[in-house]
Amino acid sequence: HAELMRRQPLMTVFAWFMLALMVPTLVLSGLDDRLWRDVAIWAKPLKFMASTALFAATTAWFIGLLPEPIRTTRAVHGLAWTVVLTSTFEVGYISLQAGLGEGSHHNMRDTLHAALYGLMAVAAVMLTATQAVLAWLIARHSTTRHTVLTQAVVVVLVLTFLLATISGFLLGGRQPPAGMGLPIVGWHIGGADARPAHFLGVHAQQLRPLAGLALQQARLSHPTRWLTAVALGYGLLWALLLARALPYSGLAQRFRRVVKHADHGRSPRESRSAGVESDADLLTCPKGKQTAATESRRPARAPRQFAALRSIWPFVPSVRTSPP
Repeated sequence: HAELMRRQPLMTVFAWFMLALMVPTLVLSGLDDRLWRDVAIWAKPLKFMASTALFAATTAWFIGLLPEPIRTTRAVHGLAWTVVLTSTFEVGYISLQAGLGEGSHHNMRDTLHAALYGLMAVAAVMLTATQAVLAWLIARHSTTRHTVLTQAVVVVLVLTFLLATISGFLLGGRQPPAGMGLPIVGWHIGGADARPAHFLGVHAQQLRPLAGLALQQARLSHPTRWLTAVALGYGLLWALLLARALPYSGLAQRFRRVVKHADHGRSPRESRSAGVESDADLLTCPKGKQTAATESRRPARAPRQFAALRSIWPFVPSVRTSPP
């Protein structure tokens, strides 16, 4: 704590503030049994608080690589305040929407929420852009810029900006699958989910410098080559995870919607006109209530394969069966 305060006091205090906010949020998550898209409604605020605290603390540590006169310049102060203000807006809005029982991301139901979602995108880009600015300052002013560890920090800060921004735009334009995937994080590694790639992009900030430290301690010959190999391997893993999220667009996304509505024995247009409930209607109450509230209103089912084909190719005849 003392070393972080010496390096950058503002972001150190902010990181501790985010960790402290997790305590009442954990209490709320234990008392509030509402769900959003089949996940506990306070799970997202908790994850963002933890991620923000780690991001701010790591950035504060990296600022310590700058000489004292540079750390007190307006550029560094502006960078620190950008991290604090953009992160506060993101965490604050996500927590507010959780309290209201609404989604923060991909919430475009009216002009206000669409504008706020757009501001979240701007804030996210500004947040990751601070890492590119810090990389430039370290590469230019750090007295240890020729060491493997500092070179690893510079490389990783640039990659944090690039990888997090690219995956963030993909994630912002496509809703991940509903439901809880992996424990704690909730990702769906099976595809259609850009969150794993986005995590690697944002938190390369912490993982990659550890590799640089290990290489420096190992005293290997040609450490720069090893650092390049680590960077390429990390980038390849990020690219593979990102590629698994790409099939969620285009025809695959349409087919997913078709299969979902075929489960009701209707086409997507018929389902909308008949008032079949949307995900937002179903996922703000506990699971048991969702099932009980909707089972009695479920229409007769059609065989899924026939309804799916009929929505894509209109010449397939309509086939309906009696309710199960």
